[in-house]
Amino acid sequence: MDLVEEFLELGKNVTVTNLVELLRVLRRRIPGRYLPKNLKDLVGIDETDTKNIGRHFWSWLNKQKWRKMLPRPFPVEVVLKDERREVPNYLGTWHLHLPGDLIHSMYTYDVDLFRDRWLGPPGALEQFWNAQRETEWFKMHPILSNPDVDLRTHFPILCHGDDADSHRRRSFCVCTIASPLSISRSSWDTRFPLYIVDNTRALNETFDCLDAWIVHGLCELQEGSFMDVDVYGRPWARGKHGRICGPYTGVFVALKGDQKFLQKCLKLTTSATSELVCMYCKAKNHGDLIYTAFGPSAPHRECLVSNVDFLLEGCRPNSWIRLPGFHLSRVLTDWLHLIDLSLIPEVSASALIELTEDDSIWPGDHQDERLRMAFVQFTSECKRHGVRNRGQIFSVKQMYPLGKGNYPTLVQKHFNGAEATVLAKWLKGVTLAVAAANPASEHCALGHGGH
Repeated sequence: MDLVEEFLELGKNVTVTNLVELLRVLRRRIPGRYLPKNLKDLVGIDETDTKNIGRHFWSWLNKQKWRKMLPRPFPVEVVLKDERREVPNYLGTWHLHLPGDLIHSMYTYDVDLFRDRWLGPPGALEQFWNAQRETEWFKMHPILSNPDVDLRTHFPILCHGDDADSHRRRSFCVCTIASPLSISRSSWDTRFPLYIVDNTRALNETFDCLDAWIVHGLCELQEGSFMDVDVYGRPWARGKHGRICGPYTGVFVALKGDQKFLQKCLKLTTSATSELVCMYCKAKNHGDLIYTAFGPSAPHRECLVSNVDFLLEGCRPNSWIRLPGFHLSRVLTDWLHLIDLSLIPEVSASALIELTEDDSIWPGDHQDERLRMAFVQFTSECKRHGVRNRGQIFSVKQMYPLGKGNYPTLVQKHFNGAEATVLAKWLKGVTLAVAAANPASEHCALGHGGH
């Protein structure tokens, strides 16, 4: 992720200083034996030759084959704000990749590459559609429910959105598309960017306009052919016509993101601070349907929101719900934010508070001292996995930010996904060891399914 930040920072202003820093970052963070050939050519640029370093960089960039695969970014007029607030909001130009243009360019560049990235390994496409056949979404879909449609030529498309910090100073909203059929590999190889927006310059209207163009492009893919009108219904002489990717047709199957992204693009009427807290059910902040009453028999499990209810009451007008085939069940929360950055800090704080009630595990005269010893052990575990620990030293005050009597928690901003994963695995080992040493305890019983 740090390398992503470096490229984003570089993109703001290509200077000699930035190029030199990029080369140093590549050499420092990636061992030479792991560098792919194209990056070896980049790292081989002489950083001391400041007079020609820019020319060498652009020469390297223009030789990259992936540049031929990507289409020219499409310019759109959007409302922007001045990050220093020295001038009023203004109409400016932002660039994005339209989904149809992107996939058409990949298909014409290399059909085998297109099949590898979008159709997946042999049998994956058929298996995917077979798994969806009995869902309400599939049965109601205007394309998939048609018995005359050959699903062997229809591939799924997943849209994903999230924020990326640059040096923890600037935040960029990144929207990408990918295929859920891609074999497990780096996200650099499977996700294709549609737009990257500097949040300090964007308004709600900015994202409304960009999303409208993204949805327009997804509609094109579901039609299978380029449209001759733009998002405003005006004639569009774009120089492209006919089929987008030969006999194949793309189908939007899911919109995925963290709560912030979904709130922004779907304009949800539910949030953590409103009375209704969930877009999928009618869980509330108070009353019989309070969201903290979780479990298999939780009352709010009996009042799931239907797709019609969501369209009428769960969101305000937006481009995504106008996309043919949109369904609430295809709105997915990001695993990283839901599990790694939300649930793990919550349960880990409770475990740490209980584990440090006495000195049977970590020595210390008081609980804060024992929590500090636990933090030292956690930091060592992070180093063993090659993960940088940026969290604060564990303390009772830190875990009860609202005071005792509330649920303990670890503040999310002090963790990233990698740290949270190490934290969960480390605490699993600690708790299993404690349960094994105390076979009569309730923790041991829980670890064996209650038997």
